[in-house]
Amino acid sequence: MLSHFENYLSGQLTVNDLVEEMTSLCGDLAYSNVYMKKKVLEHFEGNVIITEMNGKQNVVTFKSSAHEFYTAFTAEQTETTVSVRKWQSLKLQVNR
Repeated sequence: MLSHFENYLSGQLTVNDLVEEMTSLCGDLAYSNVYMKKKVLEHFEGNVIITEMNGKQNVVTFKSSAHEFYTAFTAEQTETTVSVRKWQSLKLQVNR
């Protein structure tokens, strides 16, 4: 079951997605969401985080992927800030 998560391209599934996949394979023997969350955390030994993302609860993400997302987001924010500062500077020069 957890190999399904490891092979998932984006590395982002919800605990519920994993439970649904397990239910389709095992029926009534599938884990509950709470137990699946516990097992995911145990199996990956601190290499994943489980959080809310874009309104989805219990999104499981590898920490390495989370770091990549954060780095890209920070770079985008910095780029936007630089663009805004350039615009403000240009605006001040025009208004003088």
